[in-house]
Amino acid sequence: MRTNIAALQKKLKSDVISGKFGPSGSRLPSLRELCEAYEGSYVTLQKAVSALRDEGVISSFGKKEYLTYGIADSSSELAAMLAKKDSRAIGLYVRSVENPFFAALSSSVLSSSITSSLNSEGYTVLISSGGDDKEKEKAIIRKFVSIGCAGIISFPGGYYPSEIYDYCPLPVVFLGKELTGRSRPCIAVKNETAARMAAKHLYDAGYRDFVYIGSETVDQTSDKRYVGFTKELEKLGEAPPALFRVTGFGDERGYAQIKRYFKSKNDPVGVFCYHDLIAAGLYGALSSIGKSIPQDVGVVGFDDLFVAPLLRPGLSTVSCRFDLMAKKATKLLFELVERKTVPDITYVNPVLTVRGSSQR
Repeated sequence: MRTNIAALQKKLKSDVISGKFGPSGSRLPSLRELCEAYEGSYVTLQKAVSALRDEGVISSFGKKEYLTYGIADSSSELAAMLAKKDSRAIGLYVRSVENPFFAALSSSVLSSSITSSLNSEGYTVLISSGGDDKEKEKAIIRKFVSIGCAGIISFPGGYYPSEIYDYCPLPVVFLGKELTGRSRPCIAVKNETAARMAAKHLYDAGYRDFVYIGSETVDQTSDKRYVGFTKELEKLGEAPPALFRVTGFGDERGYAQIKRYFKSKNDPVGVFCYHDLIAAGLYGALSSIGKSIPQDVGVVGFDDLFVAPLLRPGLSTVSCRFDLMAKKATKLLFELVERKTVPDITYVNPVLTVRGSSQR
């Protein structure tokens, strides 16, 4: 029986996504109609439909089941129903409001210039966070749908839960992550370009020995900041950087390895850190072994978070231009709401902000 249910679920899902029952937003045929079409028992079809509901391929609204394998077609029954519910709201999902990166992005979306623009159109922004809990994230996204949000801006973090977003009937724009080959558009910074800027700057500042400190949460093979930094050094005729990876600001074991490395160095070293908080941790590590910034070690971070200008010396860093990313995301979302065609990825050019940490 399990095999029959699994096979039926697979067939039903394929038929739904292929458009056999209409575009996304159409009503799913009744269980009785499905039993006749698939020659299955009521219980078997009920379990198959329940499984697809858990996946998000279909969703319940009231007592009816609707196809939700993408943005609801403007002419569909679900689109009409959601329009009647219209709360004139935009859902803003943040993985973690405690994370400085996501907090900065959220603040940019909620900045006065953007909220003024949204308010002039009669919209408000509803913000919610689910941490790293996919079930909470799924529940929040479904809540945004159920209350009639016009669309969603989401910061998906280090993963892409396809079962949440691929089958969401609302327009969704991702912010801060480069998610190629996905069903939703995203706004992202050019990571490789940013890393090349950091490498060229450190080289021009006179450093000829280099280190890259990455994040344990990002796989080295997919880390475009490491790739860009290494490529630019190669272009300049320099050897690849020494590579370290830490879990974050408080990674004592990771920074202990880094301290041992710098104790053995006599010549100035240029360091590019995956983000500003890693750079802040490096400040403490270098101070504890008597190394000075920027005389002994030049440091460049990434994100231009609030901490960057507060460090002493101020941290040179690559700015993601959060305000511009937020404006582009909002504009893109409204184009989607209006059913316009938008690019899969919209890039924001990074800007290098030079402070005392890399000026010898």
